[in-house]
Amino acid sequence: MNESIQNIENLLPLYFEDRLHTDQRNRVEKWMHESEENRKVFLDMADIYSSMDKLTIAHCVDTEAAWRKVRSRMRRQQMRSAWRVMERTAAILLMPVLMIALLQYYNYSTYDTPHIVTYTTNPGMTGHVTLPDGTEVTLNSNTSIAFPARFSSDGRRVMLQGEAYFDVTKDADCPFEVNTHLQASVKVYGTRFNVEAYPGNRQTAVTLEEGSVALKYMHASRQWREQKIVPGEQITYSVTDGKVAARKVEVDVATSWKDGKLIFRNTPVKEVLNSLSKRYNVSFKVRNPEVYQHSYTGTLDMQHLERIFEILSISSDMHFKYVSNPDASNRMQMVEVY
Repeated sequence: MNESIQNIENLLPLYFEDRLHTDQRNRVEKWMHESEENRKVFLDMADIYSSMDKLTIAHCVDTEAAWRKVRSRMRRQQMRSAWRVMERTAAILLMPVLMIALLQYYNYSTYDTPHIVTYTTNPGMTGHVTLPDGTEVTLNSNTSIAFPARFSSDGRRVMLQGEAYFDVTKDADCPFEVNTHLQASVKVYGTRFNVEAYPGNRQTAVTLEEGSVALKYMHASRQWREQKIVPGEQITYSVTDGKVAARKVEVDVATSWKDGKLIFRNTPVKEVLNSLSKRYNVSFKVRNPEVYQHSYTGTLDMQHLERIFEILSISSDMHFKYVSNPDASNRMQMVEVY
């Protein structure tokens, strides 16, 4: 028989505070796997506690109010109506606002709260911003970064949604940290690196060019872990299973987008299409799976998308066709690949 809602309500907070015995933890995890709705509630609660852990704002976050909201959702989990869809949509739309609010509380007291700056690039465009400490940030297409007009003395923290390349000003007494929406943050010690964490993507990828960084992430065991990254390495974290994977990469290839070009060296077609999707704000639908057997080597420098399609067609025998996007609310162009 399924675990009762009342029992889970009592156990969930203790689970994330690591105050349960092994059998109790097993009960919570068993309940979480019983349905997609249970898993959604579990992840919502995890987000509340992980945000508190990353941003150290327990003194200014009303945890009881947050937990009441989650509890209310649990009690309504059998109601499959349009209201549930509306609630989830609202939560997604409010996430950037909540991120900025958390950043404000984390860096400054209520008596001295500076202006929070949000910089956003349009789909298909890149941008550049200089942070208050002199750190240079290049933003890829459809990316947002939020940061205070001045950093506090105990840390330099920014919020990122999308992809950005950082050239961080060294300051040993004031650590730099990039927070993402995927239960992962990058701790920086003065360096050049790339972070990719787009909304809707369940992975965070960090590529280190120079210096030293560490990825702090929520492990599958629901414990925070930290892994150092060495120059020339890319580490990928999956929020779905809480695992990380590291590999050697050619940094100039991984970060070529910041220089207004795309470099590929025997790059699988799937990665090529992903890069083009970000750069040109298009969505690809592969009709012929054999396309994925191809790879591409070359440099695409500020060229029209149609010209790129011609180049790829000649080099890999792929064909491209613009089609109507079935989602009228989605402004991305759709291209079939066959």
